[in-house]
Amino acid sequence: HTSGARAYGDGLAPASGAAPDGTGGTGPGDDPAPPSTPQGVVTVAAALALTVQHTDVAVAVSGVSLTAQAVAFDALGNVAATSTATGGPASRGPPSGTTIAAAVAITIADASIRAEVGPSTVITAESLRLTAGTAPQNASQAPDGTHRFSTTATGGAGSGGDLSVAGSVAVSVIVLRTVASLASGASAVLSGAAPDLTIGASSAAVTTTRALLADEGVGTPTTGIGAAF
Repeated sequence: HTSGARAYGDGLAPASGAAPDGTGGTGPGDDPAPPSTPQGVVTVAAALALTVQHTDVAVAVSGVSLTAQAVAFDALGNVAATSTATGGPASRGPPSGTTIAAAVAITIADASIRAEVGPSTVITAESLRLTAGTAPQNASQAPDGTHRFSTTATGGAGSGGDLSVAGSVAVSVIVLRTVASLASGASAVLSGAAPDLTIGASSAAVTTTRALLADEGVGTPTTGIGAAF
């Protein structure tokens, strides 16, 4: 096997090389041939998808005086972030050979939803409400009271080449803060027939992280590694 591999490599090496006398292999021309093995040409494909999102929804006051029958601070947000990477042989790739394909998808999201009454604030009312939570509709105005984060990496998908090795990595880093607060140093003077104070914070979120390998077609890997975080 060793002698056969040497003969194969010598046949691909250009005639002019790095030997002391300037000679090289027995291959045609002076330019190196594309990377290959005895089974065919080696091609490499990779895809990277990166999404970074920062969201700050705040309804807040500080250092003021408010007087009204009813005072409400409602901070609502609906956050979504998606990263999708598909790495595989191109459709114009060679019909046979060895292909190495990789896909990496990363989603980084930092979201803060705050309803806050800051220090040195005086509120005089019959009712005071502080609410922080998830909006009932998403960015497309469709009913969905949930933050959604999705990261998908697929290695090996493609329509050209005989894929032998594929890898996929998907990483989600999500920081989500939901706060409703009446700060120290703030005062709420509630009066009337039915004084009422409501402070509430709630959140609903779904995070999906997937590292996949193509399972059909000519891009199907014979060996694959996937990792999701």
